Amino acid sequence: MAAKDEAGPIERHVEKLVLAGAAVALVAVLLLRVYESPRKVELDGTGRLPSGRYAPEVVDEQLLQRGEALEKMLEQAKPARKPVPDYPKLLQQRFERPYDTYRISGLVQLTPGRKTAEVTTTATRQRARVKLAGLKPLPAPEAPVVNVVREVVAIPRLVPAAAAGGPAPVQPTMTYEETITAHAAAVFPHGRLLKKWSAALEKAQLSTPFVVLRVDVQRRHRQADGAWSSPVSVDSVRRGGDALPEVPKYDGTNLDAVRQGILDLARGDNQRIVLEPSSYDVFEPSGPAWVSWMQNKPRTRVSDLEPAPARPATPTPARPATPRRTMPPVAPRRTGPALPTPDMVPSYNGGRGRSTPPRYDGGRRTGPPATVAPRRPAVAPTPARPTPARPAPAGPTTDVPALRRQLEHPEGILEVWAHDVGLTVGREFQYRIRLAVLNPLFGQFQDVTQKADAELLTLMTPWSGWSPPASAARPTRFFVVGGAEQQGIVMVQAFSEKWAQPVTTSFRVLRGEPIRATVTKTVRRPDGQTEQAPVDFDTGALAVDFNFRRRHRLANTDIVLTTTELLYLDAEGALRTRTEAADRASPVYNDLKNKAQ
Repeated sequence: MAAKDEAGPIERHVEKLVLAGAAVALVAVLLLRVYESPRKVELDGTGRLPSGRYAPEVVDEQLLQRGEALEKMLEQAKPARKPVPDYPKLLQQRFERPYDTYRISGLVQLTPGRKTAEVTTTATRQRARVKLAGLKPLPAPEAPVVNVVREVVAIPRLVPAAAAGGPAPVQPTMTYEETITAHAAAVFPHGRLLKKWSAALEKAQLSTPFVVLRVDVQRRHRQADGAWSSPVSVDSVRRGGDALPEVPKYDGTNLDAVRQGILDLARGDNQRIVLEPSSYDVFEPSGPAWVSWMQNKPRTRVSDLEPAPARPATPTPARPATPRRTMPPVAPRRTGPALPTPDMVPSYNGGRGRSTPPRYDGGRRTGPPATVAPRRPAVAPTPARPTPARPAPAGPTTDVPALRRQLEHPEGILEVWAHDVGLTVGREFQYRIRLAVLNPLFGQFQDVTQKADAELLTLMTPWSGWSPPASAARPTRFFVVGGAEQQGIVMVQAFSEKWAQPVTTSFRVLRGEPIRATVTKTVRRPDGQTEQAPVDFDTGALAVDFNFRRRHRLANTDIVLTTTELLYLDAEGALRTRTEAADRASPVYNDLKNKAQ
């Protein structure tokens, strides 16, 4: 029989020993890892705890205490509160004076040797207040000089071109017109104006900008009774494309918009258009095809400020069918941002060497038309008048320095131009001008004694005196070339102009009839094309009586012959006479006959 094995004490209690070791390990982990962190935080002793290594929970407790202390201190503190600014008042002040000093960039400083002071803050200077009355009165321009001439001009126009479908493209074309144009030039003493303004604005430390907003022109004509008509305003013509920026009317709320318009208008090229507007080129078949209108500009003493450069010749268009316009050099128009040098404006130079077609002057009015008696008085024949040449200018040239040079010249004068088209032949005209300039106190509400002085945008100069009377000479002259006593008619030959070319025709005249005829002539247009155009041979004269047996003696002989005599009233109302013999022998008649077609 096998013996039975019995377990030892270790085997009987081994599971209890394992459970006891696990319990000890669990307690150690709880003590070392749960109840107390093994990590330590190094402190340098600048706080409440001395230097050493501390558990994170100790540091967290200290930080929590410091935060609670700071929060308690903030609750107990009573900081001083700053007053709230009066924002509506500050905003109103900013609208009234957005800049410390109102300055217009790009303007010419007109005070010789004086420069605009640098802008300083209001707090660092004491400004005196200015009255608008101290800037008045403004000096008046001098009476203009006027030249009334007959011109053939080329006016560029934009017309829609024929297109198949879609919007029609726009292309430039030339329109040729025969006009009676008055060119006026006046002198304005801007130096006197700026001298007065500088003295008035110096104490307020304000600059003296000189900006011309517009030039007003008025015209009047002599009426039939000899009195002058009421003045009418003239819209001075400008060459196509010379557009100006608009300065809106100040209404109390658009100060920024008005100032921006002033800044744009104050540019040198825009001031040139205001003061010296250019006109259209003039057709001249006897010389270069197109010449500058400056050939007809009257001369003033501004031309004597300094020698002007010689005018370059104006080339003739290469293709007659499509003439090319040649303009005097002008400053480039602004189409984008401000140019670097907007005030560098060249002189107005055009072609010289002009050969002017004959222009004819009528006699001056000497009184009311004469009353003709039943029997014709014996009136001595009036000798044929020579063709009056175009009056030469009073000096070597009508050119003037560039506008900037005029503004900077110590003489203190500048030239102002105006053009008036569509006048009537045979009338006498007078012109006067005035300038509308920028009020230097506009927008300076803190520098004026009265608010209204800073709200006024424009100051007006007085009107200039009236110019001397000027009239356009009639282009038509006539000569007696025959007569028929039985029919009671006199034959005359008239000479006139069409497209600046001499033309002629012959027609008969009866007693009491105006010496006038309209005839269709073949002429050459400025573009080189020929056309059948009606020509008005209007002499402005009236036939009064005829004498078909007027006796006259041949020169240097004893031979006495008879000739036809015409008694007439000329365009000015003066009683005149002319004979066939004297007219046919006149060198003026023969010269015109050889030139006309």
